[in-house]
Amino acid sequence: MQKASGSQTKIKAFRLETSLILGLERVARRLHVSENMYVTQILTAALRVESLIPALGRIALGSETFASIMSTTNPDSLEMDGFALGRKNYSMVREILESIGCQMTFIQFLVYILAEGGEWFTVEGNATESSDRLTLRHQYGEKWSIFLKSYISGAYEVLSSGKLQIDVKGNILKIRFPKQVTT
Repeated sequence: MQKASGSQTKIKAFRLETSLILGLERVARRLHVSENMYVTQILTAALRVESLIPALGRIALGSETFASIMSTTNPDSLEMDGFALGRKNYSMVREILESIGCQMTFIQFLVYILAEGGEWFTVEGNATESSDRLTLRHQYGEKWSIFLKSYISGAYEVLSSGKLQIDVKGNILKIRFPKQVTT
């Protein structure tokens, strides 16, 4: 099969949950595109982002920076530096992705860039765009928790005037998002 643009297509079938199919139909209808076009757009964007994740995940924090964080004795300095680095890195990642026509939500940044790509923490449960809460777990201690809390707060401030509520207990961070949409 060949599209009018000259690129070849191939038919492929997938088994999907009923709720996912219903959601796909609803969103495609709302966007006034075919389901096939919507799936193609989403997969194209995901594949573009996927190829960048290994590089982006490592951009944010090198081993020297990590060692500096872990050896810091001043928690106020750690918070200020984390906040500034979060703002800087999130802005940079968004700019890189937007330059190739990709959008990235804040949840995607946390899950794909920091958790999966950077291995900064693990995300407990199923993080979706409609999640109003996330729980993050790491293995690096109290200083890393302080840094993460401020880093994530700084990154979130780039896209929203709302504040995240982040509760820290040891190696666990519980994030509650404001009621507004996170993009």
